[in-house]
Amino acid sequence: MYWLRMTPLWLIHEKLVNYYNVDYLTPFKDSKKSESIYIRQLFHYLSRTLNKNHISLQSIGDYYSDVTGNKWSHATVMHSITKIEGYLQHDKTMIKEVNEIKKMFPSKLKNNN
Repeated sequence: MYWLRMTPLWLIHEKLVNYYNVDYLTPFKDSKKSESIYIRQLFHYLSRTLNKNHISLQSIGDYYSDVTGNKWSHATVMHSITKIEGYLQHDKTMIKEVNEIKKMFPSKLKNNN
């Protein structure tokens, strides 16, 4: 019953906007501003990794639809995850931020590889 330990997407969303001190809808704005894109990509990445890949890419995209009425495709979510994984290969600041954000989740919800 893995679903009992899944991290809710609303909680990931809430933790991200609090961490970056931005408006609730910032990650979901149809904006090309780097802040919105970065937080949105982190949301996709954390949604997938905190749930140990037990959530579909489409389900993550559907959360956007629930919040805004618009829709992301699974390909958009996959692209975001790939981008963040690439950054985490060399960007020490991002590694630090992601680790700090992950610490904000209850231990029973963390990805314990």
